[in-house]
Amino acid sequence: MEQITSTEFNSELLTEARVSLELAVPLAFAQLAQTSIPVVNSVMMGLLGTQNLAAGALGAITFITVSSICLGILSAGGALAAEAFGAKNIEQVSRINCQGLWLAATLSLPAMLLLWNCDFILLLLGQEESNVLLTKSYLHTLVWGVPPAISFLYLKRIASVINFPQFGMVIIVISLLLNVPTNYVLMFGYLGFPALGLAGIGWGTALVYWVSLLASCSIIYFHPKSRDYKLFRYLYQFDREVFFQIFQTGWPTGIQIGMELGLLAVTAMLMGKLGTSSLAGHEIAIQTSEFFLAIPIAISYSATARVGQMMGEKNTVGSIRAAVVYQIFFSIQFIAVGALLGLQDTRVPMLINIFSLWSIGMGGGYLMAITLGWGGVGFWYGLILGLAISDLILMVRFYLVNFNKIAQRENADVL
Repeated sequence: MEQITSTEFNSELLTEARVSLELAVPLAFAQLAQTSIPVVNSVMMGLLGTQNLAAGALGAITFITVSSICLGILSAGGALAAEAFGAKNIEQVSRINCQGLWLAATLSLPAMLLLWNCDFILLLLGQEESNVLLTKSYLHTLVWGVPPAISFLYLKRIASVINFPQFGMVIIVISLLLNVPTNYVLMFGYLGFPALGLAGIGWGTALVYWVSLLASCSIIYFHPKSRDYKLFRYLYQFDREVFFQIFQTGWPTGIQIGMELGLLAVTAMLMGKLGTSSLAGHEIAIQTSEFFLAIPIAISYSATARVGQMMGEKNTVGSIRAAVVYQIFFSIQFIAVGALLGLQDTRVPMLINIFSLWSIGMGGGYLMAITLGWGGVGFWYGLILGLAISDLILMVRFYLVNFNKIAQRENADVL
């Protein structure tokens, strides 16, 4: 293998930093705007009272968990498309995009069925019946936003793969501005509409997701930066091999995300047992933390794209350089998971996160909150501990996998 000098590596590192920032900054702004939608929803739920905020919290974390599992499975499409783009196989990028949309439609059906019947599950888990009835009214309207939500967010990932992340930023900002007046009108019954309360927020958010999807499809189809790729050319052709490749690569990531967010959902339900006010306070804390995590989440998407592109170019050293650039700023779990997804390494990270978050995070949180009597704050300490351990193990995992790929390539060159 050709030797790379320190000067050459540093020069390429600076180039990688520039390219990565050009990709990451628009994604970060888009993610901030996207995260602002549930934050705004929580504020508007608060206008309806503490019980509506608590019931909305149950509905919101359930919706986010279910839709994020679907999106986690679809994230493999982004990694595969990045590798194809790096290899300059644009036709394959289009195939992956279209089969990912087919998979999004397929995953939406069980997700919607689960959300529609979630009230039964919540009652079994010991939630207050009055809260569950309000949650049911919210989810029965928000459920219609599942297909457009996961399809739009999938397209946002594909856009970052072809180095066109700016389109998502514009759409999400417009959607956020549309979300506020729509929610307000439907909540309180203006312009001739009935006052729907919490259900009105669900209808408003679902409508915004449909607007986002239609706008994103239009921009990708017509915009000069994306139209030449013809990303929808295979939309009416079902490619069984690509469809199942996305699913088989992505299901561990979906489970991993489900276990992570499921931990937050279980924590919310345990908070509900401590009282409606505790659950409402937990919702505020969750939405605040989600907002501040928007930037590292966006950068994890960028890491997936850049690492995947480098692998498509058969540039294993470049994939390490790309990950190093991100770690300079954010050496946290999201970046590690995103980088490993770029290497299409999903199953071991899934097991690492399940162990760290549920054994250590939930176990430690329950010990501190319930056994030691620290209350709700004990659950948060447990979550932080589980995440910290997961961070460390995942970063070590990334370098071990990448160095193994370098060794395999060197052995292949010798042979």
